[in-house]
Amino acid sequence: METVYLPQKVTPDPSRAFYVGLRLKPGLMHAAAERAMLPLIEQFAKETPNHFPSDHFQFHVVGLKDGIVRDHGGTLYLLFSAVALLLAIGCGNLSILLLARGASRQHELAVRSAVGASRLRIVRQLLTEALLLSLTGAAIGILLAYRALAIMVAWLGKYSFPHEAAIAIDLPVLAFSVAVALLTGILFGLWPSLRLSRPEVSQVMQASARKIAGAVRGRRTHSVLIGAQVALTLLLLAGAGAAMEGFLHLLDTPLGYDPHHVMSVGIPVHDGAFPNWAARKAYFEQLRDRASTVPGVTMAAISTNATPPSNGWQTGVEILGAAGRDEQKARVNFVSPGYFPLLRIPLAQGRVWDETENHNAARVAVINQAMARLYFPDGDALGHSLRIPDIKNEPPFNPAAAGADSSL
Repeated sequence: METVYLPQKVTPDPSRAFYVGLRLKPGLMHAAAERAMLPLIEQFAKETPNHFPSDHFQFHVVGLKDGIVRDHGGTLYLLFSAVALLLAIGCGNLSILLLARGASRQHELAVRSAVGASRLRIVRQLLTEALLLSLTGAAIGILLAYRALAIMVAWLGKYSFPHEAAIAIDLPVLAFSVAVALLTGILFGLWPSLRLSRPEVSQVMQASARKIAGAVRGRRTHSVLIGAQVALTLLLLAGAGAAMEGFLHLLDTPLGYDPHHVMSVGIPVHDGAFPNWAARKAYFEQLRDRASTVPGVTMAAISTNATPPSNGWQTGVEILGAAGRDEQKARVNFVSPGYFPLLRIPLAQGRVWDETENHNAARVAVINQAMARLYFPDGDALGHSLRIPDIKNEPPFNPAAAGADSSL
């Protein structure tokens, strides 16, 4: 599906609000940008108070990626921990294998030392071999990353990400991965190099004794290395398994609704197309009824925007008859009665309004368990009233039903 961009129609109507994206200068921190823009925001708040929260608000500069990092940070840290543990398993095993290989090269290293090779020269040689292994692994990993990226993008759903999004190998991440490969090659190759840089030259001079002693010592060293390798692998695999189990637990976290076999379709409304609430209600109900007759559709409902947790908008709420709190906020979403059964959201207490109440804009609301636990810890949410100050009748863009106000 192609995307078409058109010029934004900007009008002086005070009821309209626009989102503005800013590109900061290189090196400019968010705190400095906040201080520079705060006087301008305060001026806007005085000129158009309807566009700002009725209570005291704070202005913060937020980056485009900050929300994604906040929402998915825990999951990414779990994955990073699992990958780090798997990397440690590979590096530990490689270090032990280098040590075992070096043990079989004691004769060669002893000869080098006997003919004048210094300890530093032997360490450099063994470190070079370890770095070659790590660089080879990094090169193979880069090649696999480029090959696998195309496969993963092809496996993604057609509309699972924005069409203008460019999914590519991130060069800073690639540079970080290569740096990690070099660093791990040095760190995990250093101990075998230091351990093997002091060969016993006397064993080379006494060939028969060396063979007998070397056989006994080699078997003992071989057994110790195998035991250490198995123990290290089991330990790190347990840690990596715990991290992956935590990640899978996050994937299986109950959402509170069933997203399977559900599709959300955004329906735009042109400016001034339906200047009053009744006309807009009739238009969307007609769309819902026609969507219900599409083959394969079993149920249709209306919502201002999609599914939890990003549906609705965050705004201040007032619990009537209760003491106010600082930052008392909730996400508000307008939905039709069929919204809850469509998403299979169970009703813990109370009831959902019917179509008649929906047509008459009845002053009723349904809250989720998180809000009930936070603002009604005694379990007495039913029968209480609340007020949402930011809900205003602002035709033609935000019309309200006759007699409706911000009290529920």
